[in-house]
Parts: sequence; C-alpha cells; structure tokens
Amino acid sequence: MYGVDDDLVYNGGSYYIRVYYPDGVSTGNKTVEIHCDGKETSFDLTVFQGKEYTSGFWKYKTLVGGDIEITGYTGSDLNISVPAKIANKKVTAIGESAFYDKNIQSITLPSTIYAIRDFAFNDCVKLKKAALKSGIKEIGHGTFENCMVLNDVSIPATLRYIGNRAFENTAISQCIIPEGVTKIDYMVFAKCSKLQSVTIPSTVSKISTDAFSGCTSLSKFNNKSKAFYVAGDGSLYEKTEYLTKNPYKLLFCNASISDLVVI
Repeated sequence: MYGVDDDLVYNGGSYYIRVYYPDGVSTGNKTVEIHCDGKETSFDLTVFQGKEYTSGFWKYKTLVGGDIEITGYTGSDLNISVPAKIANKKVTAIGESAFYDKNIQSITLPSTIYAIRDFAFNDCVKLKKAALKSGIKEIGHGTFENCMVLNDVSIPATLRYIGNRAFENTAISQCIIPEGVTKIDYMVFAKCSKLQSVTIPSTVSKISTDAFSGCTSLSKFNNKSKAFYVAGDGSLYEKTEYLTKNPYKLLFCNASISDLVVI
C-alpha cells in the first residue's frame, strides 16, 4: 500500500508533504499536485510496493534510502526500548498503528526517530510513560489517543507537527509545546481531564476548534502566540485589530480558567 498524506507539514521555514514510501520494486512514476494559498505546483515521484520483514520480535519495512520504519512488535515485554538499528540499518520512524492496542506500560524511542506515524500507540490503555528523544519532528494523528493512564510524555524541542487527536483522552497534566510548531490541531488534547497547564509557543498561528475540549482541569495558559489561543473546554481567543483596549476577542470561555499569562 502506498499513499501521500493530505497534510502539509511545516519544517523550519518551508512546507513539505508527507509521502509514505514502502519498500520494494518500483510500480511506476506518479505526479503529485500541491494546492496551497491559491498556488499550484507539482513534482514527480516513484512509488514502491512494500514488503514487511521480521527481526526477532520486530516487524519493519525498509524506506527509500535504506532506513527502517517499525511496523509491529510481537514480544510480550511491558517496558519497551526501540533499538536505534535493526539489521545494521537505522530506525527512523514508528509506522502507522505499529503498537496499536498493545499491552505495554512504557516506550522509549531512540534519537534516530524523526516521525511517529498515525495511531502508532493508539488504545494502549496501560501505557504510562513515553520517552521521546530529540530528533522527532512529527507526531501523527491519534498517536497516543485513548492511552488513558499516560501521564509522562517528554516532548522534544525538535517537534514541528502534532496531528489531530494525538493526545486525546490521556492523563497528562501539563504540556510545553515547542517553538516551531505552527498549529494545534483538532482535538489534540480533547478529554484530557487532568491537563492543568499548557505553554503555547510564539510560532503557533492556528488553534483548531475543540483542541482542548473536555479539559476540565485546565486553568493555566502560558501563551507566547500573538495570533490565537484556546482555553479549557474548547474556549477560543482570537486576536483582533479593531479592539484597542483588549487585542483578544473572546469567542468561547471556560469559567475554570483562573490564571492566563499572555506574552
């Protein structure tokens, strides 16, 4: 199976489109068209049909360039450390649904990982800790969704993209979103009833509706963005140019917010 993700991802001053390259023999050339802000461009790429390999308890596929993407785990360990190399090849990604519904309690990723694909740890209901090392740029849609006891997540400063519902219904109590992230996507932190504080970086230009829906304990925002921010149960604040006394127009409000810091 192959495909091109429908999201444009920001990365240090430019946008790139996420293309998933399976391993194998080329099945032909494809043209990808990108439409953004009224402009259109296209480029050619070669599509490969993938093959999954096994090494011990690890399932993986080889990416273009020779690196490895983990596609599954068949072991019974509850506390897992993903290796930096398999078969002498560098592990750079955790594949879509690779650990879906696994009975694991902690996961440690190596610094070689740059992407965690959609739903990689979705429904891991016993997962308590996720150690993410510097180097990760992308956390996909629904990555930790419904990891209901997950309360210890290290978010690296290298992160640039967080997919929708990535941390929905987890037990995290605080989150410092790093500089470079430009969007807080749809329901990223929804139903995080234990979330108390969020730091929004200056680079954020969009916060989707319901990003913090159901965050009943959320009481503190450290907001460095001059564009938008969301508070509590989907409460949304938008910067406006026509209000001089208060440059932020209140669209939705959660009464539980008691401490708001705007820089």
